[in-house]
Amino acid sequence: MIDVFGEKLFNSELLLITFIFVVFETLILSFQTLNFLSRTNDNSRLRFLILIILFIVYNLISGFMPSKAIEISFYIQNLLAYFSGAVLALFYFYYIIIELNIYQKRLYSIKVLSYSILFSFIVGFGVTYLITREIEISKRVFSCMASIVSILFCIKTIQILLKILKRKSYSNVPYKTSLIAGQLGITFIATKPIVVMFGNYQILNHTLVNIGFLLICFAYINKHLYKAKLENLQLLNINESKNDIVEYNLTPREIEIANLILKKYTYNQIAEDLFITAKTVSKHASNI
Repeated sequence: MIDVFGEKLFNSELLLITFIFVVFETLILSFQTLNFLSRTNDNSRLRFLILIILFIVYNLISGFMPSKAIEISFYIQNLLAYFSGAVLALFYFYYIIIELNIYQKRLYSIKVLSYSILFSFIVGFGVTYLITREIEISKRVFSCMASIVSILFCIKTIQILLKILKRKSYSNVPYKTSLIAGQLGITFIATKPIVVMFGNYQILNHTLVNIGFLLICFAYINKHLYKAKLENLQLLNINESKNDIVEYNLTPREIEIANLILKKYTYNQIAEDLFITAKTVSKHASNI
């Protein structure tokens, strides 16, 4: 089975397993593009769209490169492959932080992670290659530095997500699913530099990284279906509350929040259900 998935395609270094992931992610991309175009002001849809594109780009670049069949120097090919992986890892972390509303401290933020990965990339790969002129040594030094950064941020992220899981009681399953998917996804993404440090194992590397995508994809679809259900219920409430809208000039969102307040929901519970911040809920409540 491993030999089948490890089969090379198109007379290149691209493996069958990587190609399967690219095909699947391209299908998801087509659906998500239509989903985003139906509501272009939804930043969550835009973030997921960008995430899908980055996964596809990473799979293609690191799948085809490095290869002797490509008329580009091995140094540039490795540079592109590692850069695409670094950008993907950074945005994946950013996506989880934003989607789950995780507070970023001074030393635990996307800014610090970006600088750390950039420093590892420049010093570990770039400077090491200029000194040694050895691609393999450069790859291992960069992978070692990136592994340390990835593990530290992975541990910190999981600790925060576990604290959130223990501290809060959830009124909806999708948010909890996103937390669990985030923990597992971050873990799989963090293994990437560790695997690379021990060799060029494309089948293992791409499988672990793309499992991270499958987890987030499942959580996103689950959340999207939940929101669609809420919106359908809201449409029913709007139809039943037309007189209230005219009389009080309330927006659909304000009616939605008002209904939840009447059901004795707290601001935090409303924020979790509607995937907005408690501050936004408070603002709508004051308007009501």
